[in-house]
Amino acid sequence: VNALNAQVLKIIRQTNPTRIVSFSGYMWSNSDQLVTAAIPDTSDKYLIGYYHSYDPYPFGLIGKGTYGTTADINATKAKFDQVTAWSKKNNIPVILDEFGYIDTADYNSRMCAYGTVMDQALSHGVGAFAWDDGGSFPIYNRTSFGFNEVKDILIHTYPESPNGMKISQLNGNSIKVQWHNRNIENDSIVIQRRIGNGSFSDYSVVAPSDSQFIDIATTPGNSYYYRLKIIMKDSVEVQSYPVMIHDIATSVKTSSPPFHFYLYNNYPNPFNPSTEISYSLQNSEKVTLKVYNLLGQEVALLVNQEMDAGQHSVKFDGKGLSSGVYIYKINAGFFSSIKKMVLLK
Repeated sequence: VNALNAQVLKIIRQTNPTRIVSFSGYMWSNSDQLVTAAIPDTSDKYLIGYYHSYDPYPFGLIGKGTYGTTADINATKAKFDQVTAWSKKNNIPVILDEFGYIDTADYNSRMCAYGTVMDQALSHGVGAFAWDDGGSFPIYNRTSFGFNEVKDILIHTYPESPNGMKISQLNGNSIKVQWHNRNIENDSIVIQRRIGNGSFSDYSVVAPSDSQFIDIATTPGNSYYYRLKIIMKDSVEVQSYPVMIHDIATSVKTSSPPFHFYLYNNYPNPFNPSTEISYSLQNSEKVTLKVYNLLGQEVALLVNQEMDAGQHSVKFDGKGLSSGVYIYKINAGFFSSIKKMVLLK
C-alpha cells in the first residue's frame, strides 16, 4: 500500500499539481495504520491523511456489548489524540472519513458513541464523515426519503452540547432523564420527547442549570425517547444525543422518594393582566413557585409551603410589571421545572 500510494500520487501530480489527495495505511485503514503509513511525498503540501473507525470492536461492527463508560470515552479520545499528534508532527491535516455503529447495537450506547465521536472530532479539529450503507448503518432512508436521529447528532453536536445522558424508570410510570451540563449561556433547556416510531417534538422546558427531568405523563407498554435542545445566544441550535427506555412497566420498586409533579401551562398565555398557573402533585410536598424576569430577578413568590397531593392553581397578577417574557419555576421536593409566559399590555 505504501508503494502504491507513492506511485499513484506521482501520476496524479502530472496533471493535478494542487489537487487534494487523501491517503491512508494498509488493512482496515484504522488510525494505527495511518500513523505508521509511509507519507507518499513529504514535500507535497496538498495531502490529507484519513482513517476509518468502528471502534470499539466488536461493538461498532457487530453490535456486541455496550458503549458509554469513562473508559470507552477515553479510548475514543485517545484515537483522536493519536491522529492529531501525527498530524501536527507531519503538518498534514487528518479526516475521519468513515465511522459508524451498526443498528443492532444497544440504542443508548450507539447514540452515545455517535455523540462522543462528533464531540471529539470537533475538539480535535478533525473532519468526520459518518458511514451510511443503506442497510445496517442507516442515516438516510432511501425509501421514505427521511433522516433518522443520527443526522441530528452529526449536525447539532457542539462543545456546549449536554452529554452523559442517562435514563431510568422510577416509581409508577415515571421516567427520569439525567445529563451533564457543559454550558449554561442560554435561557433554558428544551426537553424533546418521542414515543415509539413517532417524531421528536418539544415537550417541556427546564432551567439552564438543571441536570435532570422527570416525566410522569407516560403510559405502560410504550417506548420513550428523550433529547435536549438548547438555543445559544448566537441562535445556534445545540442538541444532546438521545436516550430511550423500552416498554416501561406498570410499576418499579425503587428507593427513590416519590417527589413527582406535573406542571401545566398557565392559562391564558399570553395574558393581561393575570394568569392562572396550575399543577398537580402525586404526593404531599413542600412546594415553591416563583416568577422571574429574563434578567433572573425574582418578581413574585406565589407559593412557599407544604401542599397536599392533588391539583392546585395559583393566580399571578402582572399589574405593575412591563410587557415581556417571564419565567415561573416550581420546586416540589427534589424536582424542579420552569416554563415561560408572556405578559402583553
